[in-house]
Amino acid sequence: MQENTQENMQDNTQREQNEPQALDAHASVMTREVVELFAPLGEGLVLDATFGRGGHARALLQETACRIVALDCDPEAVDYGNNEPFFQKHTKRFSLKQGFFAQSASLLGEENLENLDGVLFDYGLSSPQLDNPKRGFSFQRQGPLDMRMAQTGPSAQEFLEQVSEQELAQTLHLCGERKATRIARALVEARTQGTLPKDTLALAALVRAQNPRRTRIDAATKTFMALRIAVNVELTQIAQGLLQADRLLRAGGRIVTIAFHSLEDRIVKRQFATWTGRDSTGCSRHRASAQDLPNNETMRPSHERMPPREPYRSLLRRARRASEREVAENPRARSARLRAVEKLACTSFSGNALSSKASRAA
Repeated sequence: MQENTQENMQDNTQREQNEPQALDAHASVMTREVVELFAPLGEGLVLDATFGRGGHARALLQETACRIVALDCDPEAVDYGNNEPFFQKHTKRFSLKQGFFAQSASLLGEENLENLDGVLFDYGLSSPQLDNPKRGFSFQRQGPLDMRMAQTGPSAQEFLEQVSEQELAQTLHLCGERKATRIARALVEARTQGTLPKDTLALAALVRAQNPRRTRIDAATKTFMALRIAVNVELTQIAQGLLQADRLLRAGGRIVTIAFHSLEDRIVKRQFATWTGRDSTGCSRHRASAQDLPNNETMRPSHERMPPREPYRSLLRRARRASEREVAENPRARSARLRAVEKLACTSFSGNALSSKASRAA
């Protein structure tokens, strides 16, 4: 796996080994950078597609003139936002709906909110989700094998009861688990024998038994991450959510994403590369060379030639990382990568940014 995936796993492992936090304790990452990117929109309408505990929405309401419509698939997050005094005081500029961000076009269409000025995605888990043992995300606290962000659909327990050994191995391998085949075989054998783990600690113990070598990252980390991604179909959600954002965004609008591991960031990076017309070398695939242009075009001074027609432009030269100060105050920020683009033309796309490798687990 790439470095940012490893860093995120280490951050989560270190945090899980500390004392449990209050369920509402959560520090949103790179809030200052998000505010700076959306402040130029004035009183524009911004979709916070991953509300969580509302850290970014709160900052945007406090420090910009933006209006905020927020989404979250987690009913606990929606209950929190609708009952939190700060957001209750800002009902003229803030509203919150429950739903997946991949459904944002239909959800916002119900409210006639189909001409957005900005969209924000902050991927991954929030601290309250990880720190609540009843949600089943943590391998350090005993709880049911749930892992459902929306608390609907098949749980991790049901996934393990039905998945084939080959598919499970592929799911684990996608997240960089070197013992993927061994772990998948052990889980399927346990299922056959009627001893499949029924809670988080039992699952973590079985996984660790397949990889007894001690490392700085808990041996159960990648398995839990892979199961969470599979249960919540996270990679497909990210790819579809970006296409929904493009559909909803007006010309001049902005999309900002914060990813915490390479699987998330790779999807965003590839989609943004498609939109901005840039290939892996950083050159535009759509900008014609001199010999491809008509003679009258090549004879014009460079400042008079027609501008490139890419539908988006990058707002940052490369992914931005959290400052050293923020990382010191919030270790979770270490693996965060922020990307941002601005829409230049109202052209919608239907392409899929998932790689073939990522698609298998989506």
